[in-house]
Amino acid sequence: MTGHGRLATFTVGGKARYGAVTGKGVVDLSARHGQWPTLREVIEAGALRRLAEEAEAFAPDFPLDA
Repeated sequence: MTGHGRLATFTVGGKARYGAVTGKGVVDLSARHGQWPTLREVIEAGALRRLAEEAEAFAPDFPLDA
Protein backbone atom coordinates (compact mmCIF):
# COMPACT_ATOMS: atom_id res chain seq x y z
CA MET A 1 0.00 0.00 0.00
CA THR A 2 1.11 3.48 -0.56
CA GLY A 3 1.14 4.41 3.10
CA HIS A 4 -2.58 5.12 3.27
CA GLY A 5 -4.00 1.62 3.33
CA ARG A 6 -4.91 -0.38 6.37
CA LEU A 7 -5.41 -4.01 7.18
CA ALA A 8 -8.58 -4.97 8.97
CA THR A 9 -10.54 -7.92 10.26
CA PHE A 10 -14.23 -8.24 9.41
CA THR A 11 -17.04 -10.79 9.37
CA VAL A 12 -18.89 -12.09 6.32
CA GLY A 13 -21.56 -14.74 6.63
CA GLY A 14 -20.55 -15.37 10.23
CA LYS A 15 -16.91 -16.09 9.29
CA ALA A 16 -13.99 -13.98 10.44
CA ARG A 17 -11.92 -12.59 7.55
CA TYR A 18 -9.01 -10.18 7.10
CA GLY A 19 -8.17 -7.87 4.27
CA ALA A 20 -6.87 -4.56 3.05
CA VAL A 21 -8.97 -1.42 3.13
CA THR A 22 -8.34 0.58 -0.04
CA GLY A 23 -9.90 3.73 -1.41
CA LYS A 24 -12.37 1.62 -3.38
CA GLY A 25 -13.30 -1.05 -0.83
CA VAL A 26 -11.97 -4.07 1.00
CA VAL A 27 -9.74 -6.68 -0.64
CA ASP A 28 -10.37 -10.02 1.07
CA LEU A 29 -6.84 -11.33 1.60
CA SER A 30 -7.94 -14.27 3.76
CA ALA A 31 -9.70 -15.73 0.71
CA ARG A 32 -6.40 -15.61 -1.20
CA HIS A 33 -4.09 -16.88 1.55
CA GLY A 34 -5.40 -20.05 3.14
CA GLN A 35 -1.97 -20.76 4.59
CA TRP A 36 -2.65 -17.92 7.05
CA PRO A 37 -6.20 -18.34 8.38
CA THR A 38 -5.95 -15.30 10.67
CA LEU A 39 -4.33 -11.88 10.59
CA ARG A 40 -2.34 -12.89 13.66
CA GLU A 41 -0.74 -15.70 11.63
CA VAL A 42 0.11 -13.23 8.86
CA ILE A 43 1.87 -11.07 11.44
CA GLU A 44 3.71 -14.04 12.97
CA ALA A 45 4.89 -15.10 9.50
CA GLY A 46 6.26 -11.62 8.82
CA ALA A 47 4.04 -11.31 5.75
CA LEU A 48 2.18 -8.06 6.49
CA ARG A 49 4.11 -5.94 4.00
CA ARG A 50 3.85 -8.59 1.29
CA LEU A 51 0.08 -8.85 1.62
CA ALA A 52 -0.40 -5.10 1.86
CA GLU A 53 1.57 -4.57 -1.35
CA GLU A 54 -0.22 -7.44 -3.07
CA ALA A 55 -3.62 -5.97 -2.23
CA GLU A 56 -2.94 -3.03 -4.54
CA ALA A 57 -3.18 -5.36 -7.55
CA PHE A 58 -6.70 -6.59 -6.74
CA ALA A 59 -10.10 -5.04 -7.21
CA PRO A 60 -12.04 -4.82 -3.95
CA ASP A 61 -14.18 -7.78 -2.98
CA PHE A 62 -16.49 -5.65 -0.84
CA PRO A 63 -17.46 -1.98 -1.16
CA LEU A 64 -16.86 0.24 1.84
CA ASP A 65 -20.54 1.06 2.14
CA ALA A 66 -21.64 -2.58 2.49
